[in-house]
Amino acid sequence: MQVFNAGRMEKKIIEHIAAGHCRIAFGKNEVQEKLLRLDSAAIAESAGTGECSAAEVRVEILCGEGSQAHLLFELGSKPELGAQRGAPKTKMEVKLERGALLRLDVVQETSLHLVVHLEGDSTLYFGSFSVGGSLIENDYEIDFDAPHSEAHLGGVYITSGTERFSTNVNVNHNHGDTLSNQLFKGILSGSSVARFQGRITVLKDAQKTKAYQANNNLLISPDARAYTRPHLVINADDVQCSHGATVGSLSQDELFYMRSRGISLQEAQLLQQQAFVHEVTDRLLTAESQEIILPLLEDALRNRL
Repeated sequence: MQVFNAGRMEKKIIEHIAAGHCRIAFGKNEVQEKLLRLDSAAIAESAGTGECSAAEVRVEILCGEGSQAHLLFELGSKPELGAQRGAPKTKMEVKLERGALLRLDVVQETSLHLVVHLEGDSTLYFGSFSVGGSLIENDYEIDFDAPHSEAHLGGVYITSGTERFSTNVNVNHNHGDTLSNQLFKGILSGSSVARFQGRITVLKDAQKTKAYQANNNLLISPDARAYTRPHLVINADDVQCSHGATVGSLSQDELFYMRSRGISLQEAQLLQQQAFVHEVTDRLLTAESQEIILPLLEDALRNRL
């Protein structure tokens, strides 16, 4: 896979506005065949200094009519992610014009504020994957600005120690014949805490809306805590909408079954945890993204919990 860094992408794709502020644009009917891999520290880097000078990284992403693109952002301090300690918070402002398709994957150790506007016949696949970070606060706002558009959202967070992780999602179906599908999953150990708050709003004239939201959590230590609050605000009558949330633990029956067939307790636990997160990765990630993200998730499951 060819790896791109924000400081080395072709000028026709990325435009630096100022330190910590850039714009990525895909023109009408442009198809970006290769996965573009970026890190926020490079975007925030001041010219010639090699240090981040911005408290917040601002990224504008414009997908022109009929364009197709696949981006993978790596936000954080892990050396293998090529980022720096103290990487700033990231704000992404995304606009999909008519018929555009964007796959947006994020591996994060720092907070993300995502704002998306979808025009007609556009499609978004967005996945966030957190494998550590003392305090991560994510805010996602998705607006359907025209009919016949789709947004598929999800994420996996793996927390340990005293880490704190929160997700706040607002999906606004301002027009009918739109689809949103959310699946966020967490695995928590130590005394870590995760909070999820989701809100789907369907306006009065947004008939034929389909909207689904789920948040599932596994607690693998007695002191870990997960608080979840999905919420629907439905003002139309011809819709299909649902939400759900679970907080549980590993299945003892499944562990017993695997151990009875010679699988160690540690491996049996890992297999359950992998199956739990793979529902998200299978739904949102291409094979190319899975090659990058699945090893990070497995390493976190083996070594952080």
